[in-house]
Amino acid sequence: MTTPKKVAVITGASRGIGHAIALRLGRDGCALVLNGTRPAAACEEALAPFRAENMEHCYVQGDISAAADRQAILDAALAAYGRVDILVNNTDDPDLNVLEMTDYIGDRFMKTGIVDVTIAEGADKTNAFVQSRNLVQDANFDQSTVAKRGTLQ
Repeated sequence: MTTPKKVAVITGASRGIGHAIALRLGRDGCALVLNGTRPAAACEEALAPFRAENMEHCYVQGDISAAADRQAILDAALAAYGRVDILVNNTDDPDLNVLEMTDYIGDRFMKTGIVDVTIAEGADKTNAFVQSRNLVQDANFDQSTVAKRGTLQ
């Protein structure tokens, strides 16, 4: 294995937009910590492309709404790669506030400057998060391109 350019944690990576983002990051050379709520055995088809393309990855089952599972995801990333560079905090649950996990990551990593956080929550929530935490928003990120519920098949 070569040293990856970046280490990315992607929640909701076993299907949909999270899976597509993970594939893109893997093809770009990132080592991947893939998370989903289903057991790894139930995700064999979803994980097959990562193996077929020899992408560095590990899968961690967990529910990001549970504090113990959030810690397990981070522990797996650190055990496998020693760091986290990118967090794609993705969910298809419209009732789940993913900002809770982003704050959790922030408390442990963002203040050290070793992680970039990507929030796919929609413009209103993303802007409020950035403003309330005195963070810098990527001017190149087009909020209108954020996927909306029901837009992916």
